[in-house]
Amino acid sequence: MPSCLTCIARKVKCDAPDSLSDCGNCRRLGEECRRHNPVPMVVSRQESKQFTRAGTKRRRSQISCLDCRKHKRKCNGELPCARCIRMKRECEYDTSHGKEGTFHHSYSVQAPVLSSIQTSPSQTSHTSSSAAGYQSGSVNSPYFQSDTSTQDLDPLAMFAKQCPLFPEKELMKSLVQQFFARIAPCRLFGFLHEPTFMMKIDQGYGGRFDEFLLLAAICAAATKVNHEANKQMWESGVEWARYVLQQLILDLNRISVTKLMTLVVLHEHEYRIGNQSSCFLITGLCTRYTHILQLNVEYDNDILCQNSSLTASEKESRRRLMWCCYVMDSFASSGVTHLQLIQENKIEIQLPMSDEHFLFERAIVTDLTPDTIDHRAYLVRLMSIRNRILNYVKRFDKDRDLWDPQSEYHSLLSSLQEWCNIIPENWNLNHTTIYARKSQGLLSPLIELWIFFHLCYLDLYRVVVPGLSPAMRPEIDAVQIAAPTDFLQSSQEACFNHAVKLTRLLEASIQHEKDGPLDDPNIIIGAHEAIRALVSYAKVASSRINDDTKQLLAELVDISVHHLRLTQKRIPTAILGLRRTVSIIKNSGLAYLNYTNLESDSDSDSSQERPGLEEQLNPLSQFSVAARGLSERHGKGTSSARVGSECSSSQKSMFDDDNLLSPGRDMFPTSLEGWLTSNQFGDFI
Repeated sequence: MPSCLTCIARKVKCDAPDSLSDCGNCRRLGEECRRHNPVPMVVSRQESKQFTRAGTKRRRSQISCLDCRKHKRKCNGELPCARCIRMKRECEYDTSHGKEGTFHHSYSVQAPVLSSIQTSPSQTSHTSSSAAGYQSGSVNSPYFQSDTSTQDLDPLAMFAKQCPLFPEKELMKSLVQQFFARIAPCRLFGFLHEPTFMMKIDQGYGGRFDEFLLLAAICAAATKVNHEANKQMWESGVEWARYVLQQLILDLNRISVTKLMTLVVLHEHEYRIGNQSSCFLITGLCTRYTHILQLNVEYDNDILCQNSSLTASEKESRRRLMWCCYVMDSFASSGVTHLQLIQENKIEIQLPMSDEHFLFERAIVTDLTPDTIDHRAYLVRLMSIRNRILNYVKRFDKDRDLWDPQSEYHSLLSSLQEWCNIIPENWNLNHTTIYARKSQGLLSPLIELWIFFHLCYLDLYRVVVPGLSPAMRPEIDAVQIAAPTDFLQSSQEACFNHAVKLTRLLEASIQHEKDGPLDDPNIIIGAHEAIRALVSYAKVASSRINDDTKQLLAELVDISVHHLRLTQKRIPTAILGLRRTVSIIKNSGLAYLNYTNLESDSDSDSSQERPGLEEQLNPLSQFSVAARGLSERHGKGTSSARVGSECSSSQKSMFDDDNLLSPGRDMFPTSLEGWLTSNQFGDFI
């Protein structure tokens, strides 16, 4: 009687009594005892890993993953293997393909709430670098289920199968190009080296999983340039961004520069769709990334990259990323000290170099000469001045008299003038530079730079122009009583002039709207502040203005409102700025301003009644918008504003930023139990 196939394969004696009975060996091994092979001789790699030539399930793995081989542990050959899942490690296999060399196939695991993800394989030459040239980790969670249907796909196709509605390669490439053309020049988003990134896409974009997340985030942000142009693509971009954010949150334990880049791009996406709460929280996450990656210091002392392990473009990419996070943190904190997580005096890197040096990978030492820097460096310096201004207007009553030449008020005015003096001619604002930068695709950053400049002046003039500050503060009224008349009038006229110049910039952006100036959501704040400054000036200087000035005011207000209407078509969330702006016009009581048939925001004036930090900030700032969107709020009296009006002086000092965590001070003046049961600060219980 012939032996069964299992015993033949194992080269042992088969003890089956007859051809219809199972042998003892098969019963002991739990195998089906077969006398003929129903499965043909396997030839594929995948089948040979699972079955023997006898058709039985293979009990030994033909190949072990790199981690199991390194630690000399048994590997079951799965993708990923059981040990890597248990140890929460990246599972990577090394297989040879004839003369093609060695290829690394890495697999990662995901949480069960999402579809299974398989980290894309990449060539050895690419695994050591991220999209900007940095080594990065891959997603690794303990719930991966391998998908054998994606193993024969190229890396990009594998990722596209997992990311919902991810575009085809040609559309994806056009979105990346749109990102570099319309978003990267604005503010400090130019931290990606465009030639390297585009070359990688042309070569198939093989890389680790977090690099594909960066690619998806870039595509998502690129869809937020113009809502009216393609509403369906806009919604698809929202899905991509949501997927990327989920993957990043699931893998917070792995830190890399590539992930920080992805978070920064996601922040811009969320900002453009109006998710200010997400922006505020992502900003905090980005700042913590900069801390742990130590981007605030140079990678090494070899600035000229003569013996450095990083190239000039890689180092510059790190610098730009750090400065971008600094600007993001500045916008989120709005001059409030305890909201700002990046300390400016701890940043010890040079200013961003010009794009020409960055693109051609030249290592230089930047200074304030036009040959080494461009608009990004000037924007960083301007943001530093703006942080000082916003911090000052919240405590100006503790400074010297504003009209004193030695006051900080005059020092800030001098800093703004010095900034203006160092701007080179090719970044000054005139008709020549407008059309020159337009031909270079840099019209948006040019207009944005000068809008921020005039916004800094308007922020500083809050302390001398009544109605310009979002909060009605007694200190501002006190300045109107004590300050000399000529000082007040000259400050008010200067405020009006800067509001006029800012509005003319908005007019230029309307004229060249096809070239991108309306794409930046930050300009919405510019239009809002311009109208508030114009209306405040019209009210405080009503006895000095003539009919020609009134006509000019009406014209400028119409320009700002028209700008917001056009921006709303591209960025729908601009409706918030439009409604609040119209509310300012309607509530002004100025008959010569045309505000008929304009829809206002019914909640625009509620900030004066709502206690809390948000009343001190711009109503369109991230913190203010996020605070208004909270589904739950603390009870009465829990904010610092209400504490200041209803509590004793000793209780009020407890909420003072300078005293709250001072050495030797107890946060609770009595016992914790007594503080809670007394219920003296509101309905806590």
